[in-house]
Amino acid sequence: MWDETKIVLQKLFIPSLFLRQGRLGLIETPKVEKWTNLKEIELMNNKLSELPENPKCPFLQKLILHNNYDLMEIPELFFESMPLLRVLDLSYTSIKSLPPSISRLRSLQTFNLRGCALLMELPPQLGVRGNLEIFDLEGTEIMYLPEEIGELISLTCFKVSLCGCANRYMDLIIPTKALLKLSELEELSIDVNPDDEWWDAEVKTILNEPSKALKLKFLELYLPTVEILQLLRWKGTELKYPDWFEFRFIVGCHRQRLISRLPHEVEERFKKWNKWRKRLEYINGDRKPTEITEVLTRAFVFFLDRHWTIRMLSDFGNENLVKLKFCLLVECNELQTIIDGNYKYPSGVVKEPIF
Repeated sequence: MWDETKIVLQKLFIPSLFLRQGRLGLIETPKVEKWTNLKEIELMNNKLSELPENPKCPFLQKLILHNNYDLMEIPELFFESMPLLRVLDLSYTSIKSLPPSISRLRSLQTFNLRGCALLMELPPQLGVRGNLEIFDLEGTEIMYLPEEIGELISLTCFKVSLCGCANRYMDLIIPTKALLKLSELEELSIDVNPDDEWWDAEVKTILNEPSKALKLKFLELYLPTVEILQLLRWKGTELKYPDWFEFRFIVGCHRQRLISRLPHEVEERFKKWNKWRKRLEYINGDRKPTEITEVLTRAFVFFLDRHWTIRMLSDFGNENLVKLKFCLLVECNELQTIIDGNYKYPSGVVKEPIF
């Protein structure tokens, strides 16, 4: 009986440390006075268009605001009094910039800006957040990365999408030397426009750094040529691609958008498998390069788009296809046979082949 009474008294006299009002269709934030003693605030999936000017949140550790599409601006002093904030999620909002007060978030460890399609620039104050470990900028339109990105020495996961027209306006889009200072990186994803010629040289510089390859466990890149795959090496092993290494590679020039060319049913199935790691897309290919088969032997998902000479999928080597769970073949006009009938595959191979 005492335990039940104690719980009731706590609810009556101890203020809640959590504010969870997601998915309520809110058009205004709760009164700022309620923020003072909170440790966590969740206001995702609402219709917020404004935030308080300078909320006092000395104990706040987690702030979740994703999927507030009407939110276009963050007040200049909004982050001024959040010294303990560790997790900040502003993904899928319509913000165009970050205020200078972002530099006050010295304790920040996870920063999610995924899907902020109007965000094109990062402030130089970014670099003072030395404790940042996860920084997600996928689905943004960043024009360039500031030199200060190299000061985020604790980063273990960095994902960024760069604007397709960035090279028209900027001399330096990726400060490669600064990026290579991120020696703790375990996951790296850089999304670029496949027609950007500047990327050819940049990706070679990134992959040529041997110390980085030793740390990375996941790598997602567009590789303009097959030969660039030769740059991936790991010391202390004879294998180019150890079993623990995960990847999403798009290899080949002039990538076309797949979704516009697929039937709806196939599109939905592809989206499901497209989230898998260990994924290889080979586009506008010719022959069956060794560099491709070395990656393919560890791939779970294989997308072959517009291969000009392949007559049989087995030409890539039956032994290199045994781990595949999903295979998608599009516009391979010379293809006549899928699998060599004389080869017996292990059970469970290629759960969903689509041609």
